[in-house]
Amino acid sequence: MIGTSLIKDYDAFAAKYHMNGELNEQTEKIELMYKWCTDAEIVGTSTFFVNGKGCRKHIILMN
Repeated sequence: MIGTSLIKDYDAFAAKYHMNGELNEQTEKIELMYKWCTDAEIVGTSTFFVNGKGCRKHIILMN
């Protein structure tokens, strides 16, 4: 299966997926995304909104 490894080896990952400094060029975009998340009160994945209000507690959807 893909993505089932329990061992997280950053050095192996970095050797396989070279960034070539690309991340350093994204600082402005990352800061804008962070501000947007902060302003929208996004605190994690997934954040759900109902009628414009964030659902902070776990909810169970039933049919």
